[in-house]
Parts: sequence; structure tokens; C-alpha cells
Amino acid sequence: MRWFVSCISRHSKCQAIRGQEGWLPTRLIDVGLDDRLQCPRLVSTNGLKCDNSSTYTALSHRWASSNVIKLESSNIESFMQRIPTESLSHIFLDAIGFTRSLGVRFLWIDSLCILQDSLEDWRAEALQMHKIYGNCICNIAATGSSDSGGGLFQERNEAWVTPGNVRIKYRGHDRAYIAYLENLWGKWVSRFPLNRRGWVFQERLLSPRTVHFSSQVFWECQTLQACETFPEGMPEGEQNYEDLEGAVYPNSLKNWRDQCEGTEIWVNLVEIFGRCSITNPEDRLIAIAGVAKSLQPLLDDEYLAGLWKKDLPWNLVWTLANVEGELSVPPRYRCMKSSLIYHSFSHGCRSIMVLGSP
Repeated sequence: MRWFVSCISRHSKCQAIRGQEGWLPTRLIDVGLDDRLQCPRLVSTNGLKCDNSSTYTALSHRWASSNVIKLESSNIESFMQRIPTESLSHIFLDAIGFTRSLGVRFLWIDSLCILQDSLEDWRAEALQMHKIYGNCICNIAATGSSDSGGGLFQERNEAWVTPGNVRIKYRGHDRAYIAYLENLWGKWVSRFPLNRRGWVFQERLLSPRTVHFSSQVFWECQTLQACETFPEGMPEGEQNYEDLEGAVYPNSLKNWRDQCEGTEIWVNLVEIFGRCSITNPEDRLIAIAGVAKSLQPLLDDEYLAGLWKKDLPWNLVWTLANVEGELSVPPRYRCMKSSLIYHSFSHGCRSIMVLGSP
């Protein structure tokens, strides 16, 4: 892919944001770079040499309910020998093929690289998400796929992708125009269900580059946002999108580090994150913990369960905005006893309750 090669070799800004040298996830999927007929297999990275040959991609996808193949204690040994391709979803198979096409040998997929029947393993890996996505060479996003088993590649109307040339002659006016569907990014990336998921928010934010497979292929890195319609970059009028509630946000947040002059960037990110859905409400804090960990050294501050110590009084001031429907109290409260602060995200706002002594 031309965007990928150009970003890796020419984008100095993207190259400057590098992951932790010598770090790899606990497990990876070896897709068999040298032999494309080879079945993928699970490998432990303990002892794996950390060099260019051990780069990996990471997949962002919506789980297909209970039918998704999972890594468990009972099959980990067999997966180390072979992951049966006949059991893999179209998304997983396409991600394997795309990883190979990039010349990358390894792939990380949550359901196949984290033990799904071990709470201890899940907790350990969930706290490493900022490293897992921050160190991947490319984030593969199944943006246009549903949770019913579709693959990365979508059927599409060529007219949606190829701009049309229109010449208008009227009362002395004679000029050629390019006609295309407006708000491409908002319609087919930002407002699609995948990018309205809480866990995916930080996956997209922390990865150095993301390729979105939707009605067409979209590219997102710190230097370039592009698509097949506009392969050289999105036009000036396509830099923002309006979400389903009418709020306007930038198409891409890859440059969020450039805005780190204080905790206001955190508030802006939390506002967007608060609009994302999440299956288990208790995962709210951990699903954005990777962003907090990446932001902490830039702010040189102490993170307190969704807030920052230096700006704690300001962070405790909050208002409701763009709320539709009735508000309700969550059935369970979650608190951090060490900080005496309860913090939840719901309805696109920050809700804080100061607690008494535990």
C-alpha cells in the first residue's frame, strides 16, 4: 500500500512518535510471511528477537457475539502449533492476508492473544493496551464490517469512490467542477459503529497509523488523512465531521500529542470517549487507561481515576451538554478508595462524586 510505504519511509513526524523500543505483546500470531500457505499459529514473544522482523499489526473489530474464536487455557497449546483457518471469521482471515501483503509477519488480535477464560491474564493485558497499539506498525480497522461475520472488504458503488467531472455553462459562466459525496469521513469512518465503541477509541488514538476498511479504504496517520477518492489528502472542507448528536469534532485525533499544553486536551478526549458505547460499564476507566498512561509523561501529573491532580479543582467543575432523553443513576458505583473519587462517563459528560472516607 502506497500510503503505508510513504508513511514508514518519508513521514518524519510519524517516525518521531515511536513505541517503546524492544517491547512486544505477550503473544502474537505468526501469519507465515515466507509461506503464504502456512497456517497461522500463536507464538509467545518471550525470547523473540525485537527487530524489524518482529513488527506487527493490530486489529480493531467488533466481536461477533459468542461465535468468535477465542484463546482459552484448553486450546493454547494447540494454537501454538496451528490456528485452524476454517474456524476463523472473514475479518480475521482478511486481516491475516492484509498483514502479509504489507510484508509484516506478526498480527495481534485481542480474542486470540489474550486468554479469554483467565481474568488475571485479561487484566494484565488490558493494562498494556497503550503499548500494544502504540507499538504496532499499523492498526487494521474493520470499520465497515458488522458483528455478523462480514470481512474487511466491502461491496461498494464505484460512483461513491470516483469523483465525477461536471462542466457548467450558464449565462456566460463556463467552468469545470469535481463532484463527490460530501462528508466522506464522517459518513463512513467516524459515525460507523466500530468508531463509536469505547475500547476502539484508544486503539485508534494510540496507534501510529490506521487503515480503515469501509465503503472505501481510508488512511489515517499524523501526517496524512486520505482515502481512495482523495489519495493525496482530504480537502479543506473534509477536516471535521458532525456526530449523530450534532457535535462537531475533527476527523482525526492522531495529532492529539501536539495539543498537550494542559489537561484541556484530556477533557476534550473524554467528551468524545463519553459518547462511545461500551458493553461492560465497569470497563469505562480501563478502556481509556491507555490514553491516560500515554498522556501522563506529557503532562507530568498524577492520574486519579479519570482526573489529574494539578487541575483537580477545575476538573471537578462539570456541566451537562447535548443530553437527549432521561438521565438515570447507574445501578453500580465504582470508586477508587485511594483517591476518594467516583468517576463515571455517561451521556457525553463527566460525572464526579466526592466520597467520604472508605
